[in-house]
Amino acid sequence: PALAVLATQTLCFVFFINEASLEFGEERMWIYSFSCPRNKLDCQSNSDVSVVGWIFFGLFGFIHLTCDMLNGLKLVWSASKYGFSGKGVRIFFGGCFLFTITALALYATVVYNFATSRSDVEMIFNTVILLVVNDLDEKLFMSLNVISPEWLEKITSEIVSSFNGDVRMNIQYARANHQFITEQTSNIVQIENKLAENSNKIKAVDAKQEKMATKFNKKSNAIRTVEVKHEKLKTKVKGLKARHTTNNKKIKTLETKNQGLHKKVEQLESELEDLKAKFLKFLQTVEKH
Repeated sequence: PALAVLATQTLCFVFFINEASLEFGEERMWIYSFSCPRNKLDCQSNSDVSVVGWIFFGLFGFIHLTCDMLNGLKLVWSASKYGFSGKGVRIFFGGCFLFTITALALYATVVYNFATSRSDVEMIFNTVILLVVNDLDEKLFMSLNVISPEWLEKITSEIVSSFNGDVRMNIQYARANHQFITEQTSNIVQIENKLAENSNKIKAVDAKQEKMATKFNKKSNAIRTVEVKHEKLKTKVKGLKARHTTNNKKIKTLETKNQGLHKKVEQLESELEDLKAKFLKFLQTVEKH
């Protein structure tokens, strides 16, 4: 069972680490912390993670993982007491496995939060989930204690006797840890409910924004239609102005011609008056003779 739990924990952490990796062309859970709109020169930050989120992350990691890391190092160090015997090898590998899986949990928590957490709530939520995976061995221990306490007590007694009382199995610690995990699970449920409420609010805001965008697009289309009509009217006015200018030029040309004709008429009238005067003189001359 211990190896099965260790393999399960390793697979879970590897899964989270793989999803946190940024590989182009493949679907991953990586969320970009900056967005660069096409209509703006500056990029906008989408991350709301503050110092508070990192502080809670550090506290949770320190509280959950420090004990396992130190116990793993202690087991590796105490393996030297037994030399290269079977007990020493088991203690050494047990300590290595405990320290390695704890370090892997810390690494997975860091990279996954860095890749996907864009708010303090998401960071706390992801941290608690990954730390729960790290506590699967304690969870299995508590489950076995509930299912078959006699068998578990027998196994633990054999382990203690095989190491001459140097190993202590604290069942009360496992129970307390199980209670703590239960409390953390209830906290996770509360966080999920809050996230659901926030997501509903965000959806409502998005719906309002879409309505406003639709109204804005309609008004923009109406403005464009008016602008097109205005341009057409401008074109017509320009055409009328051009025609008016042409007509004015024609009128001026006709007026000029009319003035010339009027002058010619005046000249002809003056010439006619001269002819009349000459004709009268001619008649007078004829009458005298």
